[in-house]
Order: sequence, then C-alpha cells, then structure tokens
Amino acid sequence: MITARNPGRLALLLLRLFSILVAASALLCGMVVLRRERTALAEPARTAFHPLFRAQLDEVRGRLPAGAELLHLSASPEYWYSRLWQRALYPDNETILMQPPLSLDRVHALRAKYRARFAISAGDPPFDPGFLWKIDLGPLALGPGQNWFGELAP
Repeated sequence: MITARNPGRLALLLLRLFSILVAASALLCGMVVLRRERTALAEPARTAFHPLFRAQLDEVRGRLPAGAELLHLSASPEYWYSRLWQRALYPDNETILMQPPLSLDRVHALRAKYRARFAISAGDPPFDPGFLWKIDLGPLALGPGQNWFGELAP
C-alpha cells in the first residue's frame, strides 16, 4: 500500500504510468502514420513528369514511329533535360544525345551511324539540323528556350 511514509513507491508508480502513456501515444502515432503510408502507396502519383513536358511527350509519341531513332540536340550545355527525354522515350525509341558544340557535320555523322530520321532540338534558340518539317513544341518545361521536333531532311 502506498502511504506518505513510502514516497519511493509513489514515484515508481507515477513513472510506470508515464511510461505506459508514452508507449500508448507512440503506438497511436505509429498507427496513424502507417494508415497514411498505406493510402499513399495504394494511390501513387500517376507521373513524375511536369505537365508541360507530358504534353510535349504525348505530341512527340504521336508522331514518332515505334523503334525510330531520335536525335536530341541541345543548343547549350545541359545534362538533365536531354536525359529526361531519353528516359521518357525508352524502350520504344533510342534517343541519341548531342551536346555543344553542334555542327551539321556532327549531326550528319550521327545520323549515318544511328540511321536517325527525327530530332528534337532544344535551346534559346534551338539548333536547326535541317528539318524536312518541324513543329514547335513550346517552351522547355523547366528552363528558358524552345523545343522543336521534326523529321530530318534526307
């Protein structure tokens, strides 16, 4: 029995009650987080692509034949946006990346090596490799400049 003569037992009882309260609150918080995580995993994001990039990707996929090689020409040095195109079009289309300095001789050499008929040119302004026809895809999704897509002249 706890009495005023036995204060150590009272302190021990209070510490045990406090530890039970901490454990119960930790369990409750853990259950709330698990429920949230289960909901997030059940409904993942539909895409990691920016909506503007997704629209450009849909436009290119609609015009690019399956299996066709594609050149991606960057007018200024960059190492993220061109690889985004490469990843987005994989495995249906091989994307060959070209960084500056760009020249028509380099473009013709890569076209001959990979038999590429189509190209995306990005920059401010985009490099013109000699398009047979081209469409303006609009601005780059995450930076300054424009995107052109088209078929290369023979």
